[in-house]
Amino acid sequence: MRSPTWILALAILASPKLAAIDIGFEARAASLQFPWSQTSETTGTSPWASDISRWFEGGAAWVDMPMGEDFLIHVGYETDPVIRNVVSSLFRFDRGIASVGVGPFVGFLNSDGRLASFGLSTALQVQWPGIAYLSARSDGGLALGLVAGLASVPQTRAELSAGFYTPNAIVSAVLSGKRFSQTDSAGKLIDDDYTRYALVVDIYKKNIPYQLTTTLGYELRSKYWESSALTDSLGSAVIGLKITVEASENLKLYGEFTDAVFTFGMDNLAGRSPATSDVLFSSSLGLVWTLDPADISTWYAGLFKKGKKDSATAGTASDATATGDASTTPAPGTEATTAPPTTIPGPSTAESATTGSATSTTSPP
Repeated sequence: MRSPTWILALAILASPKLAAIDIGFEARAASLQFPWSQTSETTGTSPWASDISRWFEGGAAWVDMPMGEDFLIHVGYETDPVIRNVVSSLFRFDRGIASVGVGPFVGFLNSDGRLASFGLSTALQVQWPGIAYLSARSDGGLALGLVAGLASVPQTRAELSAGFYTPNAIVSAVLSGKRFSQTDSAGKLIDDDYTRYALVVDIYKKNIPYQLTTTLGYELRSKYWESSALTDSLGSAVIGLKITVEASENLKLYGEFTDAVFTFGMDNLAGRSPATSDVLFSSSLGLVWTLDPADISTWYAGLFKKGKKDSATAGTASDATATGDASTTPAPGTEATTAPPTTIPGPSTAESATTGSATSTTSPP
């Protein structure tokens, strides 16, 4: 029977068109959000913005694995300040000018009163290479609350972006939204909503291992409590900077920091804007490791060759043992007492039956 290592090595070696695999990890921290544990309206942001222990901490991990020239599989996990714990995957088909993707979207171990909830991720992008692009993505439903109701998908997310290319830069306008719905102990609805309008500029230069991304935008956060019919809302003018560094051919490092330069209260928080001492920000730090399938092939091929060499060595040792047994085993009709002390008894003796010896030339190995 062929070993799994040999089979996997054949599969990888037989796929010369398999592109590089990207593996990413990201750590996140923020104070610019309503805490998950907040179950009633507040009088301002100070209860959490000034308390480090109540800041958001989370992260993300993902794998992007191209399968040929036109097909890519994305699988990822993330902890988001609004939609909580999410696992999503996207099976994306790309034909250059247009690409489309679809896959499952799963929320789990969240405070919505259920073990898991299931939705759908969809993505569509159309581009004119070197000129402009248009992109749309929806997680959880076809739109925020329009198709997927609370009973089936308590968390939803959508993003629409459009941009154009200039020398050494991509200028994009981005509109995004998130929603998380849950119920309190009395069965009353609690809604977390987030809307973002942003102008994003990606600045790059060929053969330079650095890339800058600047963001200028407006963010609206709100939390609604059905039990009191009140809504806490915060509007924020934000500015952000992201730096990406190609540390090596296979490793990228990046860090992003977004600061709320001006935040004001709305609805139930009207007239109770954050104090100047409140620290309101969001940040992330991550890496992307590119794994070349050729390296995997070499590694598996090395394992296979090592296993084959070990097998050959073992076989040689077995043959040598068998040859030694044949030279020392008494010939038929010869008294056993005339044999050297090192003679291994034949299978007909009591010792052979006890030890299970299989080295005699009179029986197969």
